[in-house]
Amino acid sequence: MKRTVQQKLGKKIILSLVAIVGLATINANAQSPTIYLGATLGPQYTNINSNSETFTGGVGYNASIRAEARFSQPFGLELQAGISNLSASTKYKDSIAYNDYVQRFNNNYTFNTTWAQVRLLAKYYIRLGGDPITPYDRPEGSGNYLYFMGGVYMGTISSSLGFTKYGRTGTQMTQKHINNTTDTAGTKTTTTLNDNSVQETFDQNALTNLDYGVILGAGVELRLSQYASLDFNLNFSDGLTTLDNPASTLTTNQQTANGFFLGHYAIQISGTPPQASLVPTRANATNMFIAFNIGLKFKLFGDSY
Repeated sequence: MKRTVQQKLGKKIILSLVAIVGLATINANAQSPTIYLGATLGPQYTNINSNSETFTGGVGYNASIRAEARFSQPFGLELQAGISNLSASTKYKDSIAYNDYVQRFNNNYTFNTTWAQVRLLAKYYIRLGGDPITPYDRPEGSGNYLYFMGGVYMGTISSSLGFTKYGRTGTQMTQKHINNTTDTAGTKTTTTLNDNSVQETFDQNALTNLDYGVILGAGVELRLSQYASLDFNLNFSDGLTTLDNPASTLTTNQQTANGFFLGHYAIQISGTPPQASLVPTRANATNMFIAFNIGLKFKLFGDSY
């Protein structure tokens, strides 16, 4: 239900963004846009939403270069390209009874990944302050603005991008024992997870290399000079696609090696007489970011706002 609502909201935002871009294009035919180039960076709270394990968010970071076309005083369109780091931890315990056995899970690990992201943002500016006393100095006012933004992002952890990183550190324990025996009875396997090439290879198989979602935020832009401005914003990003690949795409070894990442095991009854077995299912896990960014941009050409 939550995923359906998020997808409907995402479609509405995307359609609204397309409409705004269309109006801006029409407006741009009558007036050349002002073009800015700059950069933005800052810390962000990151987390994974999953219907399997419960994650605790951590502090990551994001950085990007930016290009903005300002079509009028209230409207701008910004394109960003950069990186976004996610860090989330889980301390997950569960047990599943099947046949004459009990399967226990005890996960305690941190997952980190760095996404390469492209973001497209529509921005609406509200001027702060009244008209200047000397209109020839700054005819549009103080040059300080409150702005709201909304848009979409797309990210990848393709191995061809050398600066991307993904993998787990910590431990995962699985234990199987006969019913009505103590927790310490039976076979116990504890796996140590290391953020290295072996771990990354497995996690890459378990994760999608394409993530996309929506962004909403607000900020304040302060004019430093006729050609430069500084801005601060707070924005929220929510993924609309699941991070984990379908379990059917993973081999048995990939499913069992180091535990089934971002998923859980479900009991399946089949055959005559009925037999119970464990099958892996996907977690429908998504990214979530809350970022505070500081940005700097410089006007290349066009009117001053």
